[in-house]
Amino acid sequence: MMAYNYKNDFPIFQHTDVAYIDNAATAQRPQCVLDAVADFYRCHNANPLRGLYPLSVEATDIYEQARETVRGFIGAKSASLPATRPRA
Repeated sequence: MMAYNYKNDFPIFQHTDVAYIDNAATAQRPQCVLDAVADFYRCHNANPLRGLYPLSVEATDIYEQARETVRGFIGAKSASLPATRPRA
């Protein structure tokens, strides 16, 4: 069985052969993350946890869904998952 080539998921590596090792400053993002962020900004852009208007509630729901996905991925209990509030 061939190992999955995760490098193919990152657009930056499709046009350069750079060996990126500066993850402490910023990490490269796979295409699925870029797509999700672009979708959020196009369709759901509002401050999560800040408002009671429909778009903010929708942004909060998406934010909480992401936290739940991370919690499930790392096997954490809900109460033990640290989170920070978005900056105003």
